[in-house]
Formats: sequence, structure tokens, C-alpha cells
Amino acid sequence: MSHPLLMKLKQAMPLSSDEEAAIRLALGHWKVIPSRQHIACEGDRPKKTTVLLDGLMYRYVTMADGRRQILSFIVPGDFCDLSAVVEGWMDHAISTLGACTVAVIEHDSLDRLINSSHAIRTALWRDTLREAAIHRVWVSNLGRRSAYERLAHLFCEIAVRLDAVGMKRTCGYDFMATQTDIGDAVGLSAVHVNRMLQQLRCQNLITYNGNTFAIPDWERLAEIAGFSAEYLRIEPCDDVPVSIPPSAQLV
Repeated sequence: MSHPLLMKLKQAMPLSSDEEAAIRLALGHWKVIPSRQHIACEGDRPKKTTVLLDGLMYRYVTMADGRRQILSFIVPGDFCDLSAVVEGWMDHAISTLGACTVAVIEHDSLDRLINSSHAIRTALWRDTLREAAIHRVWVSNLGRRSAYERLAHLFCEIAVRLDAVGMKRTCGYDFMATQTDIGDAVGLSAVHVNRMLQQLRCQNLITYNGNTFAIPDWERLAEIAGFSAEYLRIEPCDDVPVSIPPSAQLV
């Protein structure tokens, strides 16, 4: 079975078979985390780093009055808390959406892995830059795109990121986010999200049932969203068994 982290890192930097083996060995301890469970809180000082292998998570901050802002969704192949390796603490919280399978690595072991290979170090650095780019695009979404465009853009992004690590299902994409979750990600109320989802459905741009979604008309949805996948640094590779939408590929 293809390892989602390897699939993603190899899009950033070619890795030798020995380097791939070293990553697999370092991330050999897997566990399952239940749905809707916090795995890190603001202010935590973790000693281990978590890599998502299956399922979905999200990063978020909570306001003093209890309101929540989701900062990004975490898909398979993503490090959940890599920043804490350098900074030593978490400036945001992380929670699962559905049940998730993760690999866990001690910070000391990760340091040794990074220092063992220039290619691994470069791949992880480029992956960190990709994560920063996602945050910049989310800021522009909240500041300048309409509610309709924000939802269209979110579904485009999630689809491309899941495609890139081979996570497209026959029925589409797993996405266990509620309308409240989506609203907290795009800065809208659940009621407003519901209206926008109905509009997207009526125009046959997405199908969405609260657990999965599909995109019947990729070109039209991407056009509405003003979506370009360049910020995701997606490069098709041999390990990806699905077809990333042509308009989402880098040229």
C-alpha cells in the first residue's frame, strides 16, 4: 500500500529507496484516534509528532467567547504538529473529524531522520512552505471571496489534496465535516453554508451528503472559485493511482 506521506514528499523532492525505507521505519508506530477527539490543545508542549495516514483532522483556534475559527483541514500525508518540533509548543489546537489512523514519531527520532538526508530535509522544508501557502490562500478567501466562492474554493482544494495522495473513492471524497465545521472554516454561519450548499447542488457543481462529496463539473466549479492549484505544489507522480483534474496540475 502506498504511504500518503511518501507520496506527498516525493512530489516535493525525489527520494531514494533507502530514504523511503528510513521514513517508513521512523513512522512505523500506528494507532487509531476516535472521531471528534482533540489530539493537541493550544499551549501544549508535545514530545512526539503526528502524521495523518487516513481520515481528516482540522487546525483551529478558539476565541475568548468560545467561537471557533478553523485554520485548515489536515489530509492524509500531512504532519499535524510539525511546528512544535522547532518551537516546542502549540499555538493552535487540532481535532479529528472522523476516526483517524496516525503514525507517531518522537521529536528526537524525527531530528535524526531529518539530519540523515539532504533530500528528506528538503522535502520536509518544501512541505512546510506548502502549508504556509495554504494559510495565505485561506486568508485571501476570507478577505476577498464571496460566500459562494469560498465554498467552491474549499471543495476544490480538498479534492486536489486528497487526489494527490490517492484518497479519491469510487463515490468521491470522504469529508466528515458538518455544516458548522465548514462555516467555521470559511467564516459563515451554518445557515449561510446551507444556502450556499443548496445553490452548488442545484447547479450540479457538487454532490454532498455530510460524509462524502463529488464534483460533477470540475471546470465550472474551479472557474467559480477562481481556483488554481499552484499554491499546493501538486506534481503528478507514479504512485498516485487517480487522475488529478487537468486544470489543477502544474505546467
